[in-house]
Amino acid sequence: MGDSILSFRNITKKFPGVTALSDVSFDIRAGEVHCLCGENGAGKSTLINLCGGVFQPTSGKIFVNGKEERIISPRRSEELGISIVYQEVPLCPNMSIYENIFLGARPVT
Repeated sequence: MGDSILSFRNITKKFPGVTALSDVSFDIRAGEVHCLCGENGAGKSTLINLCGGVFQPTSGKIFVNGKEERIISPRRSEELGISIVYQEVPLCPNMSIYENIFLGARPVT
C-alpha cells in the first residue's frame, strides 16, 4: 500500500442473486488520475458507491491513508476526505471544474 491514499483489498460485493464485484484490489496514490471504464453491469457504479459509503463490501478491506476504514455512510466518506461527483448531477456552467467539484463541500472543523 505504501503511500496510497485509497486502497481496496480483495473487495467483493454481492447483491441477492448477483456478485457485482469479486476480489477487487487496487491502490490510488496522491496526484494520480484514474478512469473507470467498462460495459454496463461491470461494477463501476458499485465500486464508486463503496467509496462513497452508499454500499458496504460483502468482504475485503478498504484503507484510507494506510488505515483500515469502514465507510458506513456518505457522511463517513466525507469525513475521510472522499468526494464523489455523480454524472447525473447538473453542473454550473459559469463555474470552473474545481468550483463544481467542491460546490457541496463543507469545511472540516
